[in-house]
Amino acid sequence: MRFKRFVVLTYIMAQGVIASTHVPSPSQKDNSAPSQAFQLQDQTEETLRKVLQTASESGSPDHLVAALDDLADFLGAQRNYAEAEQLYLRALTVGENTHGPESHEAAVQLTKIASLFQKQGRFSEAEELLQRALAINQKTVGEEHSSSATILNNLAAIYNSRGRYGEAETLYRRALLIWEKAVGPEHPYVAVALENLATVEKENAKYSDAEPLLNRALTIREKAEGPESSSLVKTLSNFGTLYEDQGRYAEAERALQRAIGIQEKIVGPENTDLPILFSNLACVWEEEGKYGQAELAFKRALAIQEKDYDPRDPNLGNILNNLGALYTEQGRYAESESVLLRALDIWEDDFGPDHPMVATVLGNVGALRRRQGKFQEAETLFGRSLEIRQKAFGSEHPAVAIPFNNLGEAYEGEGKYKQAEEQYLRALAICEKTLSLEHATALTILTNLAIVEQKEGKYAASDARFERALLVAEKLFGPEHPKLAFILANRGTEQYLQHNVASAESYLNRSLAIWKRSAPANPADYVRAVQNLGQIYLEQHNYEKAGVLFAQAVSMWDSSSGSKNLEVADALEGLAVADVVRGYYAEAEPLCQRALEILEKSSPPDYTHLIIALRAYARVLRNTDRSAQAEVLETKAMVYKAKLKSNSKNDAALSSQ
Repeated sequence: MRFKRFVVLTYIMAQGVIASTHVPSPSQKDNSAPSQAFQLQDQTEETLRKVLQTASESGSPDHLVAALDDLADFLGAQRNYAEAEQLYLRALTVGENTHGPESHEAAVQLTKIASLFQKQGRFSEAEELLQRALAINQKTVGEEHSSSATILNNLAAIYNSRGRYGEAETLYRRALLIWEKAVGPEHPYVAVALENLATVEKENAKYSDAEPLLNRALTIREKAEGPESSSLVKTLSNFGTLYEDQGRYAEAERALQRAIGIQEKIVGPENTDLPILFSNLACVWEEEGKYGQAELAFKRALAIQEKDYDPRDPNLGNILNNLGALYTEQGRYAESESVLLRALDIWEDDFGPDHPMVATVLGNVGALRRRQGKFQEAETLFGRSLEIRQKAFGSEHPAVAIPFNNLGEAYEGEGKYKQAEEQYLRALAICEKTLSLEHATALTILTNLAIVEQKEGKYAASDARFERALLVAEKLFGPEHPKLAFILANRGTEQYLQHNVASAESYLNRSLAIWKRSAPANPADYVRAVQNLGQIYLEQHNYEKAGVLFAQAVSMWDSSSGSKNLEVADALEGLAVADVVRGYYAEAEPLCQRALEILEKSSPPDYTHLIIALRAYARVLRNTDRSAQAEVLETKAMVYKAKLKSNSKNDAALSSQ
């Protein structure tokens, strides 16, 4: 019976986190006050165009700039980026002609254009504009001015999105110090800076540093606006994702449920956060293996989004993307394909075909194809995702490590272990350079690399990788986290293949103990660990323990949607063998029949397991006075054995060429 590989969920989802990565561009009227762009939702485009026409005829450059900005803000919110850009550029020209190209007013306009560019993934252009705006601001109002902090904050957001975490942290800290001095340590702007700084710390897996920053931000917001203010929603959502990353699922749920409770009390078009909150809560439940609850939360998010908002809104694409990933994990491939392709259509239409968000959903479609065994299609999709991310972020960004890792998964699925290893090594090198090896993304890649090295028989290398992965997982998540259990289970598999049975048994028992206390992200991983431990007991002739474990595995597979795959056949076969040896022939017979029904339909044929199942069934027949039928099965097993030897010879001949 084969030892199964535990599937790593390799694509890291974009979960629609509500992070305060921007503060509004400084207003020309009050440079310390936030923009009131959200109020434009109550105004019509027609009204704004009439205001612009009036301002154009008034002869006042400042009135014209304000009207251009208002209409551009509105159109940008409607994702009419092309016209919004033209309006902002026109406002910049008017401002430069009126106040000069090195004026504070010019810096304001540059900041607005940069924000628009960042929404479109035009990070290099946005960075250049913000650098220019910062230089102007330093000359005109000084670096200690609140508007300079705004520019620093938005520039840091670009560095953060491009994986330049050290530079982002430096700028966020500079913005924080300026705001604390300019507007006071308990101003909402300070909360924004604290939340953004926490985001950087979280990206670097510095969870203990991120949490007190969010706590301080929450305290500021509660004191300034009360415990039921909508401003708390973003902070609580960020708490939810921070806790989720650490596996603190109960705390993540509480934070997100509180945010939802606040948001549900708010009536009006500003409720755009609510679908995202439900989507984030669904992601937490998915991590806990609560697939039913997760699906209901995703569907509630969809219902709100589709009822109240633009059917082409990017948030809808985000919810569909995450729902599709859930369906893939459950083996509901047709449903997954439908929602993922819909998300792809929305994001390509909204952002264009070369935006990083498009790369995200392409990666998830690729993961779907890989799970379907369509490895060539998966490779193509992962390759396109890689090209988009390299174009957007450069070749050394952590986001680029993800498609390299996913390509490794596709190659591994095809048995191209050397090519898979090369992709994993490239991905790991990027993480080591830009993050560290003590980061959740690096941990996933390190585990995948260990598994493929084990498949190549490079046990010295895989031993070292697994040990490093275990140390990192325990440091990041603690000794009781499901991610640690996942690595322990794979380590047990690797030890078994090296005939270190006692060690394998220990690792598998420890992984199962953790999973019993906290549900695995993928319940199938738990079942695989149960089967693998059952296999150890079977080979130790401990048929009672083996029978109990295989019966548990069969029951769990039967309650899932994948009750006719090869892994189910393995569990049926293991339980049948344990029953036959114990003389439970009546119980073993239907197990053998079910296993053979699955195995005989498999392509390519799994001769090894066909032989085991046929021989087990033949033994049942012989011990129940059906020798003639037993001989038929034994003959069939001999034919399969001959084919298996023939294939082995062919493989050996090919490998020697």
